[in-house]
Amino acid sequence: ASCVRGAAPECLFTIDVDRRADLRVALETNDFDGALALFDTAGSPNRPRELRCVDDVPNGDTHHSRLELALPPGRYLLAVDGANGETGEFELFAELEPIETTEHACSEAVPLTPGRTLRDSTRGGENRFHASCGGGALGPEHVHSIVVDRPSRLRVRQQAEYDGSLYLRSRCEDP
Repeated sequence: ASCVRGAAPECLFTIDVDRRADLRVALETNDFDGALALFDTAGSPNRPRELRCVDDVPNGDTHHSRLELALPPGRYLLAVDGANGETGEFELFAELEPIETTEHACSEAVPLTPGRTLRDSTRGGENRFHASCGGGALGPEHVHSIVVDRPSRLRVRQQAEYDGSLYLRSRCEDP
């Protein structure tokens, strides 16, 4: 894995995802610096593609690693490895939570009212859509709608405490 700096034996686990879901994995170790790596087996089960490799999350904490990623259906490999070539015992906590469909998110979109300020949060949101900007906007989002019944100029402004993205679709379900 790309974040591992040694040659330690790893433990491999398969994860089968039958529908789009959020994967959350937490690794806890006491006697070695552990890392997590997630691989996609689509295309070649003998040569899986690395999706993410994490070590020391939170940053600088050599006894914890956290991984969170939205996954489409498929088979994945999760590797627990020694970041510096070390080995030891660990505890692994994994959770796979289905993500609601795009159609459901669109049907539940919160309407925007022209001229009114809306305060909202992406906390607790899911990653269902991908933008053509913001590196694909891979974080959680909240969906809003606005009805435009005649040619108009639309100005939407976002103010956030993080690097957020706004993207507009003419039809919610159509990327």
